[in-house]
Amino acid sequence: MSEYNRSAYIMDHPAEAQRLADKVDALGWLQRYYAPYIDRSAAVLSVGCGPGHFLDVIATQYPHVSVTGVDVSVARVSDARKRNERHANVVVEKADIHNLPIAANSFDFIEARFLFEYLKDKERALAELARVCRPGGVVCLQDLDGQLVFHYPEDSRVLSLQNVLSHLSNTGFDVFVGRKLFSLAKAAGLVNLTVQIDAYHMIIGKIKTFDLDLWNRKLSIAEPVIAQVCGPKKAQEVISGFLDYLQDEDTLTYSMLFTVIGQKP
Repeated sequence: MSEYNRSAYIMDHPAEAQRLADKVDALGWLQRYYAPYIDRSAAVLSVGCGPGHFLDVIATQYPHVSVTGVDVSVARVSDARKRNERHANVVVEKADIHNLPIAANSFDFIEARFLFEYLKDKERALAELARVCRPGGVVCLQDLDGQLVFHYPEDSRVLSLQNVLSHLSNTGFDVFVGRKLFSLAKAAGLVNLTVQIDAYHMIIGKIKTFDLDLWNRKLSIAEPVIAQVCGPKKAQEVISGFLDYLQDEDTLTYSMLFTVIGQKP
């Protein structure tokens, strides 16, 4: 994949970068998952950095750390550079995770968040992260497991979307990638592995208006890809049905967030 496109990355859309920015508390995430590792690092790499919100927060909180962000999207690299132009310690480059133009043993801490679910060659991608990590350095992988598939009670509104998801595997999209990160990290030679599992997308009863808007935006962005599977009319029915399900007082929807941290020997 030299460039994300509709066949390679199903969420390649300018609105997706803003949706993710609206959704995530970057500072809170940093403090919860990354802070202990970044605090003792000299060089940090964010892979799939998008529009650079995390780069901005890391550079602000840790001005002594050299921060590099890479993304395969030209538009998102441009956005990230603009957002971080005030930081002398931030560099943003266009790069493909499968073939990083980075010397081996370059970074103390590497993070890849919500990226592996979209990659076709996950083994090669992780091998690259291990290669550019310094001995003793840390790689942090975070991804979802069960996105859009864990619901109760199940009915046609969610089953229709699940049927669509099963046809997207040829793009690399994997709704169960979270549980696979441990094995991938181990195969890449990382050691001292830890695994943390947190509830994510926890929607109990009727969804909140803010969260409904995020889901509406997400599925609208993905609609052209869904339409490739089932046709434009059916795609609209699938999306509207799922959004209707989320507004049902008697339903529960959730996914799990896996955080896998490993050290390069």
